[in-house]
Amino acid sequence: MGITDAMRHHESKQELDDKFSESMLADGMVNPKYRTVLQWHTTWRAGQFGTASGSGMLTVSIVVCS
Repeated sequence: MGITDAMRHHESKQELDDKFSESMLADGMVNPKYRTVLQWHTTWRAGQFGTASGSGMLTVSIVVCS
């Protein structure tokens, strides 16, 4: 699931809540902005798979290919 799909899924889950209001979609504490989710995803991906460039990528490539 990509970032945009994850955000849409989160919004649709919020809409099912009995306490849902349109203002919740605009509230960054309840519904994070794209840049926030992108940062979370980038941090998670780096922790799970290493960096996308640089020495971390080279190390993973050597280990996988060996």
